[in-house]
Parts: sequence; C-alpha cells; structure tokens
Amino acid sequence: MTSAPSSTSAHPDSARIVDELASSFRATAESVVPWFVSQMPPMYFQDTDRASQLAHLRAIIAAKASDRPIDLTLKSEDGRQLTLIRSANYPGILAELVSQLPMDRSLRAAKIHSSFDGKLVLDTFVFGDPEPFDSRDPRQSAKLTDAIRYAKEQKLDWTPDQISNYFAGCSSEYVLTCTPLRVAAHWKLFSRVSGTDGTIVELEPESHQTMSRIVVVVENARTRTMLERCAKILARHRISIHRAYLDIVKDGKGGSVTFVGFVVQGADGKAINAASASWKTVVRDLRRIKWVDDK
Repeated sequence: MTSAPSSTSAHPDSARIVDELASSFRATAESVVPWFVSQMPPMYFQDTDRASQLAHLRAIIAAKASDRPIDLTLKSEDGRQLTLIRSANYPGILAELVSQLPMDRSLRAAKIHSSFDGKLVLDTFVFGDPEPFDSRDPRQSAKLTDAIRYAKEQKLDWTPDQISNYFAGCSSEYVLTCTPLRVAAHWKLFSRVSGTDGTIVELEPESHQTMSRIVVVVENARTRTMLERCAKILARHRISIHRAYLDIVKDGKGGSVTFVGFVVQGADGKAINAASASWKTVVRDLRRIKWVDDK
C-alpha cells in the first residue's frame, strides 16, 4: 500500500519560499545595483525614465539570481518598444542585434548603451510613428525657448522662425532629450543634407579623451537598414560602439532626415584620428551606405 504524502510535502510553506526568494533577490540586488549605477554612462540615466531603469534592473537581477546568462529581450505592453540586454560588448554586436529586429516595422528611434567595463550592452529600439513636437506641452515649449535663447547667446545664424520650423518636424522625445547644443549641431547638418539625397559623415571629439562621436546623416533612408549597415561598417574597421542614437526629423516636404550618432573608440582603444588613412576609409564606406550594402 502506498502511503499518502505528508501534509508538509503536499503543501509547502509559501511564506518561507517568499522569504527565501526575497533574500536571494535582495542579496543579488545589493551586488548588482551599485555596479549598474557606477558602470552605466550618465547618458543612460538621462535618456531612460525611472520606470524603464527599474524594469531593466529587475530583469538583470532575476537572471543573475537564477544563475542564467544575461541574454534578455524585454517588450513593452503595446509592442512598440523592444529592449535587448546582453552580457558583453564587442565590435559587431550592434549589427547582430539590429539584424534580429523585425523587417516589417518602421524603426523610429534607437538608444544603445554599454557599461564602462564592457560587461553589459543595453539597446532599446522603438517602432511606429513618433509623437510629434507639441508646443502646448510646457516641457517641450521650454525646450524650444531654450534653443532660441542658445542660438541668440551663441550668435548663431539661426532665426527663431527657423528654429520653430525645425522643432515642428521633430518628435517630442527628441526635443525632450537633446540639449540645445546637440539640436543646433543637428540643424546645421539637416540644412546641408535636406534636398540633396546625399550622406554626411562627421567626426566630433567627446568629453572623454579616449572616445569620439561619429554622426551620419542621410535623407529619406530606411532607418533599420541604415543603422545595421553603419554598425557593420564600424565593426569591419574594428571600431567599438559604446553608445548610439537614431533620430528622425521631418523636412516639411514629405521627406525626412535620419541622424545616427555613435560614441566610439578606435581599434587601438583610443579616440579616432581624423587625419588618419583608416578614418578616410571609414568615411568613404559610410557615405555609400544608402546605395551599397557592404557585407
């Protein structure tokens, strides 16, 4: 005769299990959170709202507490935002991740961040139509005012009407996250490329002396294709991407201009030398991305 299971084995103590899980998660959180805060770049915390930061941390802590690799995909409830989290940064990883994105959806924004120690990559991609700039929103209106003030203070050849027209083609997210300095720089590039069907490639210094910023600007491009091709080219030249951004600004004529910015280090782990032959080759390859798929 088979004896009946004991009440203890049939009915585990749920309170005790909760305590064990809570203890495990707290111990992991006490290790992960300080590391995360110290290793993720300041721009991540500026670009990412607090709810999303906590969602990212919960996913990472759950994986760590379960001794599982950091290979995570988070999807928003409406399906418009996809966040891919991986445990290592290396040349080529962005191209790999972008290649996994759906082809049948319009990519409208991307934010790519990696930890300083190279042990975490956190990439967020947003699909669908963006929320346009809304001058009735006090925060967005304040950003427009800041840009007009900045242009006046810096004596830029950029009138209030031109600034307002540029903002009218921007998304609300772009307006809220970009500084007046960055918006002004983008407007200059926008003015140069709009109506030309061409590609502009710029190399800028970064505040961190070992890094550089590459900005690629293209009119009327497929955003997902552009991002993937840029990432492939940089990987082929062994350029490491630490941060990246993709933004779209409408030109008011039925077209749009796409900006892709990469904060990078060269193959030698240093800032890129603008006078080097290797950089000239990178520029040549990037200028062809709209027309040629350099595989």
